[in-house]
Amino acid sequence: MPRQQAVGQVLDMSIRTAISSALLLAALVLPLPAAAQQSLKSCRKGVQAVVRGSLPGNMNVGDVKVRGIKAYDSKKTVNVDLNETYSYVPFTQSDLDDLSARVCGVLPKQYAGYKVTFTIMGVPASKYIPVFTDSMRRSHDTGFVTRVGPLFTTGKGLSGNIIALWQSHGWYFEPKENRWEWQRSRVMETVEDLYTQSYVMPFLTPMLERAGAYVMSPRERDVSTTEVIVDADGGKAQAGYREASGSEKWGKGRGKGFAHDMEAYRDFENPFERGSYRSVKTTSDSSTVSTARWSADMPCAGTYAIYISYKSLANSCDAVGYTVNALDGKHQFVVNQKMGGGTWIYLGHFPLKSGRNEAVVEVNNYYAQGVAEVTADAVKIGGGMGNIARKPQALAENVKSSDSRPKSRSSCPTLTTVTRQAATRASPRGPATSCSGPARPTRYILHREALTTTPTTTRAGRCG
Repeated sequence: MPRQQAVGQVLDMSIRTAISSALLLAALVLPLPAAAQQSLKSCRKGVQAVVRGSLPGNMNVGDVKVRGIKAYDSKKTVNVDLNETYSYVPFTQSDLDDLSARVCGVLPKQYAGYKVTFTIMGVPASKYIPVFTDSMRRSHDTGFVTRVGPLFTTGKGLSGNIIALWQSHGWYFEPKENRWEWQRSRVMETVEDLYTQSYVMPFLTPMLERAGAYVMSPRERDVSTTEVIVDADGGKAQAGYREASGSEKWGKGRGKGFAHDMEAYRDFENPFERGSYRSVKTTSDSSTVSTARWSADMPCAGTYAIYISYKSLANSCDAVGYTVNALDGKHQFVVNQKMGGGTWIYLGHFPLKSGRNEAVVEVNNYYAQGVAEVTADAVKIGGGMGNIARKPQALAENVKSSDSRPKSRSSCPTLTTVTRQAATRASPRGPATSCSGPARPTRYILHREALTTTPTTTRAGRCG
């Protein structure tokens, strides 16, 4: 055989081998042929029914749909692509594994042994799973705020749990209208701001607390117009803070703490970053403890909410002892200062007398489980009238469309201002000058007569 012909045959065989390898590789990597994909398309409704059936029964996130299904022979996987609505469903990897097994049950037999994967708009569903490490998990053994005593120890139920609960909106000052008003509209002879408030605070919250939970409320719990703040930084707060050092000495803490130094606060002005806090190391010797006490001068006798504050640090003590000294006796608490720093922490409602109340709140540094740090900051008593500036700045031009009002006279029922009780106005931060009870705000009510439609007649006119 001539040499050139032999070389040509070798090259021809090499080219054929390369082409065959490329075609084989493409067959392994690319999705299955159209006929196989068509069989997956026919079971799309069945897969969609399985996915929808796995949704939590108490959720209505919208219409969850299967956008597409593709099989990959090389990986022995079938991918189900879901629409964006599925991203609003809370799920874990375990939930996806369970859903994968259920979807396998409705696929054609030729896909037995394939693994089902999920994407949401082309993005792996696993990307939507929050990543929590063990260090981020809170142990329920330590709790947050625990009231000491046989009447407050549950051991089961909601013990150790923290519940954030908000009873909707309320009566607030609208700068654009320069008036106080409800935030929600009037429906069925009430407003949401009143309706949920009527049972969340007096009934639901105590039920959760008696079941062992600590309830964190972003809204004020105390309806009293009286507010007294005691803080070591002084300022506009009462100077009723005192320390007694044992084997460990109190000192100024590192970083910022609370200071009540303004009549009213504007946007981004945080009183918990305007002052300082006090700090002391713990001791395991109960005979050499260090203590701090907050005494208050109350303008009126009554039952008030008492709040504490402190600084949460990396080495904060997780079992700090607090005592509230009220007219009905001593009330003891254990507070985990590793959390909740830089805000008001509610302890409860307690009766106090008019005038000087010595050591309303006490804290100590006893801790038998190692060395940690105890911090102390301000104490707040009562609800008050708020200290946020009512007109913090000039009104912006871009107001909500719902706030725009036509210049022509409105055909809606007229509003009449009704004052139910004359009350002495309180300062933005301080107590009312009258002790006759909480001042009732101005209400707006509808004229009953305005709800009656009166027919009108139009006088005919002439052209020209």
